[in-house]
Amino acid sequence: MAINRVPGEIMYIDWAGDTLDLVYTDVPDELQTAHFFTTTLGVSSCCFIMAFPNEQTPNFLQGTIEALNFYGGVPKILKPDNTKAASIKNTKDVLILNKVYEDLQDYYNTVIVPAPPLKPRAKSSVENNVKWIETHLLEKLKGRRFSSFSELNAEISIIIDELNNREFSKEKGNRKELFDKYDKPALKPLPHESLKPYTYVIKTVPNNYHFEYDNHYYSVPHTYYKQEVTLKASYFDIIICDSMNHLICTHKRAYKPFPKYITKEEHMPESHRYYYLENKMNAESYKSWAKSYGPNVYELICMVIGTFRYEEQSYKSCNGILHLCKNNPKVFSDTAAKTCLESHIYNYTHFKKQLYNLMNQKKTNSSGTLPEHKNIRGKSHYE
Repeated sequence: MAINRVPGEIMYIDWAGDTLDLVYTDVPDELQTAHFFTTTLGVSSCCFIMAFPNEQTPNFLQGTIEALNFYGGVPKILKPDNTKAASIKNTKDVLILNKVYEDLQDYYNTVIVPAPPLKPRAKSSVENNVKWIETHLLEKLKGRRFSSFSELNAEISIIIDELNNREFSKEKGNRKELFDKYDKPALKPLPHESLKPYTYVIKTVPNNYHFEYDNHYYSVPHTYYKQEVTLKASYFDIIICDSMNHLICTHKRAYKPFPKYITKEEHMPESHRYYYLENKMNAESYKSWAKSYGPNVYELICMVIGTFRYEEQSYKSCNGILHLCKNNPKVFSDTAAKTCLESHIYNYTHFKKQLYNLMNQKKTNSSGTLPEHKNIRGKSHYE
């Protein structure tokens, strides 16, 4: 079938089938296998090739990023081979992208459309390029040895440059000239920085709603208990997404041995939040909290703390007094605290008693008899 290619529209992506043992390892006389990642683009079929030690997802992702940098722009569509690195499921009815590749799609504002399974004709340009790699590139590299993959890829870039500048036999020009003339102007600009790949971990949220990574535990909202979520870790941060790859929360990545648990208060159920806040408090925290209810409440809290030999033993009393203040008018709380100070009794029980007395007096005063008025009829009117 004749295919009309559109300039800069599709970048085809694949692994070459053949491999070579080319790179030295730390073990004498042992060589590391090179796997060849390759792409072609648009109407020019401009070629990019890079060697990796394996065909796992991180290398497939890095190869795609390096290819986009090589072309200096972003095509409308990326069409990878039908590999698990790109899509978890790819049938005639369903397409589910690998979350790693889906993040690349969003970052570069492109569209990933994997080739159908077992359909090499759907990506003929890259298949032709794979044939060229196997018959020409590998022949030039066979028998040679490299100290690292960086050295190997430097040599590959020289050979690829020769390929892209080689004249076509049936038409004027070469891949590089056609790329510069047609494909490159049609590409979208690259982001200011290349995508920094994350490490991905998929787990089910346990009942303590913390996700373990690198010996630290990061919280998610407790409502996600028993749900499958994805943790994405970079050097700087931790990103947690739901099963549809929608953002749930982020954390700064922790490196110090302690604290082990990195918890956000809003992720806790109400009962946990109460104890969490209580454990975070100290004498200065309670004094600062007391100031918001008035000078007498502040002085009372200072006296409560002072009555204990160790200030930590006063925290329960401080917490109880201030929670009573939280649920009542400030003027009543401050007046009750003043009564406690005047009577030199500095504890939760006495404060609660004084506060409740004030509240009961208010209720009594507000439930008095109606005033006398000629328009108000009493019960005698109906006798």
